[in-house]
Amino acid sequence: MFCAISGEVPQEPVVSKKTGHLYEKRIIEKYINAEGKCPISGSDMTMEDLLNVQANTVVRPRPAAASSIPGLLAYFQNEWDEVMLETFTLKQHLDATRQELSYALYQHDAACRVIARLMRERDEAVSMLTALDGNGKNSRVMELENEEIVTTKKLSSAVLAAIERKCQELSAGRRAKGKQAVAEAASKEYLSNISVLASHSPHKSDKPGINCLAVKSGPDGDMYLTGGNDKNVVISNLAGTTIATLSSHSKKVNDVAFHPDVNSNIIFTASADKTVKIWDANNNKYSVGKTISHDSEVTSISVHPSGDFLISTSDSGSWNILDTAEGVSLVDVKAEQSITCGGIHPDGVIFTTGLSSGALKMWDIREQKQVGDLIGHTKSISGISFSENGYSFASASSDGTIKVWDLRKTALVRSHEVGSPVSSVSFDLSGQYLAFAAENRIYLHVVKDWDQIKQLDCHTKLVTAVCWGKSASSVISTSADRTIKINGSS
Repeated sequence: MFCAISGEVPQEPVVSKKTGHLYEKRIIEKYINAEGKCPISGSDMTMEDLLNVQANTVVRPRPAAASSIPGLLAYFQNEWDEVMLETFTLKQHLDATRQELSYALYQHDAACRVIARLMRERDEAVSMLTALDGNGKNSRVMELENEEIVTTKKLSSAVLAAIERKCQELSAGRRAKGKQAVAEAASKEYLSNISVLASHSPHKSDKPGINCLAVKSGPDGDMYLTGGNDKNVVISNLAGTTIATLSSHSKKVNDVAFHPDVNSNIIFTASADKTVKIWDANNNKYSVGKTISHDSEVTSISVHPSGDFLISTSDSGSWNILDTAEGVSLVDVKAEQSITCGGIHPDGVIFTTGLSSGALKMWDIREQKQVGDLIGHTKSISGISFSENGYSFASASSDGTIKVWDLRKTALVRSHEVGSPVSSVSFDLSGQYLAFAAENRIYLHVVKDWDQIKQLDCHTKLVTAVCWGKSASSVISTSADRTIKINGSS
């Protein structure tokens, strides 16, 4: 028997009538005089509650096994093993508790952000209602209406007819095209064994870093279009041959795109110099055909499936529908926050913008009306990719998550925590696979069961863009380390 306070064998044992705990008499008397409570249960206790215990004070002789040095060493070893086992168990419990605490803190932080946003929106709504003018509208509402009249122009009937015609054409052929893409796509086993086939550094080294990437599959193989911090745009191929270097922008290039027609030489580039440039080539000698100026840095460009229109986004919070033949802006739609990226639906009717706040807004480009507002990310959107199946798209964010959305329900169907800011995301043409990049790593997943196929550690710095090659047989990526990597199987 041991004292409940000191943990030692008591010389004068006493037991509490109320709690049944055993104490050393001199220790518990001091505690009762000082606190007047039971040190274990916290209940009131007096000296009358203590009962003396008649115990045999004769010390038993040590067992024979503990009377020799080997026996004592064995006892010490057993006690040491028990202490180590208890310590290991405590460490396991500590790690589990830390993980639970970390998850709880993450949830609390996310909840605080949502509450703060909702309170801000509530306050704005209340202020708008309480500041009504004589006509029943406050100044902010009138300002927004006036701004819409000034900044929003309706698309012409010819443009609307072209968009609708292309949408119907693509919708009608989607099923057959999807089956063909699935049949031609590389297998999961093939992708699990890919590795770096080629590595090129086509941009200048004085301002290292490639910011964007586009891939075009043609009869002669894949071609790669890259834009860098060196203000240049480079067209190259698998062999590392530089087909053309385009120099016209005065600041870093943020996004690039090929014309969707495989036989076209037209390419599109967007830059921090507030311009979108349309290039054309004669015998691979590219020149700027049209330049469209914006009021702020252009953050992304998305080519309409027809190739006749281009949608650009800017950090001032606007997106523009551009006529690629005339080189003019058809519509300029203002948003409330900085737009970091955009993505166009395969049918060419829906356009999605990613905001610096983490929100995703869906627009019908025919009427420039918002048709969806997806909330889930907590930080800036870094990438949007639509699946060719027509109803799924994925978003990447600097909050370290990948989210897959279903357009039919405008709902989130999958959320994957990467653990570090995600910089790019891309569906393959068949819609079976999803590639995304975080820091210097690239992850390949099967979309249906979210099985991870491969993790590629081929770059030394941040991966800025990732794309699929023809039939998902290769994965191409660019990085701040100034290289473009082609991963495949020989």
